[in-house]
Amino acid sequence: MSNTVKCNKRARATPEQQAFLESAFASNPSPNCKVRENMAQRVGMSERSIQIWFQNRRAKVKLNQRKASIAMQEEVLRQHCLVAPCPPNQLPCNVLAIGAWQRVANGGDLICSFTPTDRRLTWTLSEGIHRFQISFPVELVGGNSC
Repeated sequence: MSNTVKCNKRARATPEQQAFLESAFASNPSPNCKVRENMAQRVGMSERSIQIWFQNRRAKVKLNQRKASIAMQEEVLRQHCLVAPCPPNQLPCNVLAIGAWQRVANGGDLICSFTPTDRRLTWTLSEGIHRFQISFPVELVGGNSC
């Protein structure tokens, strides 16, 4: 009595199926069950395979968008240091705004620095004898300037 389990190899989409799915994705990245069933019949795949293909394709788009956003943020950081000479990892900074709160630099009391190893931006505010710091991952920072 043998209890061997037979595993089927994963079936890859043919180039024709791939072209059809890409075209369908361009017009509707999240098809409902009925639409997926219709697609499955047209291309000879299971509805579940179609569902997984669309799920994976949406994840790929999201990942590519995230990579593009990071590349754009890094380019903005590079441009800041090319426009105005600044010490290593320090960016020119005139204004810091968080929600409705805003702080305008006054003679070097507002400093923005970038730590490449952990990809963080840190703002240092000096007010008399007090010094405050706030730090965020670069991915969370919005806008195009410090």
